[in-house]
Amino acid sequence: MKLEPDTHDGVGPVVCPMLPFLHVRQKVGALLELVRPSTVPPTPAEYAGFADVPSLKGYDTAFGFLAKNNPESLDFLDDPITAILEEYEALLTLCSKKGLPCAETTAPSALRERGFNRTFAFPVEILEAHFL
Repeated sequence: MKLEPDTHDGVGPVVCPMLPFLHVRQKVGALLELVRPSTVPPTPAEYAGFADVPSLKGYDTAFGFLAKNNPESLDFLDDPITAILEEYEALLTLCSKKGLPCAETTAPSALRERGFNRTFAFPVEILEAHFL
């Protein structure tokens, strides 16, 4: 399956190499270890910072997907970053069951401000199945 870069607001595409699932699971574990209770959760005004990076066509980060499609759900989470990262295992399982790859990409600004430079992009159909 060839993935075409999708650009948003004139920003160039982010190169997202496809990753084996085991490698991704190890990186998710490392991301969760980086989350510290002292990390200040984003405020509703910062949710736009979840969706400010371009993604591959047909793909999005879990953060961007929720900020664009269901931002009110983020208001119910004490710490949206940790809560969304904890959903990665379920997203990876859905990808594996459907035989769809996920990709590593640049983290949105709300995550970069908290020390996360990279995150994962999932097929939109997986994000829809899981979150909507």
